[in-house]
Amino acid sequence: QRIAATFGARAAEAGVGIAVETAVSCPSLWIDPGRLQQILVNLAENALRYSPDRGRVTLTARPGAGAVREVVIDVLDEGPGLGDHADRAFDRFWRADAARTREGGGAGLGLAISRRLAEMSGGTLVAANRQRGGAAFTLTLPCS
Repeated sequence: QRIAATFGARAAEAGVGIAVETAVSCPSLWIDPGRLQQILVNLAENALRYSPDRGRVTLTARPGAGAVREVVIDVLDEGPGLGDHADRAFDRFWRADAARTREGGGAGLGLAISRRLAEMSGGTLVAANRQRGGAAFTLTLPCS
């Protein structure tokens, strides 16, 4: 909810809605709060950058379904998605649109940094295309 509030004004200016959906029984995480914030800021910035006017960015948090106690956080957008390049999303300096300039986007490091921070915290970060269009970034972290 803090991340959604941080990006609320910027999203409104871009005509993009931000929704937060959390499970009532979501357990506590075992992660440095600064690392978690950096991961979520990178993911939210990316989602907002690629969401179309009148699009929506959705942040979800829920308990994992596996035997190990974990929390799963999704950052979903309604942008163009990753195409055939979902596996490259975390490569350093890689950008979906090679023609983009630095002024129009980042340096191509945010997702790589986010994945590394997730791994250093005992978690994972994966990317996929959504069936309805857009990208889905799923962060899975161990519970405390």
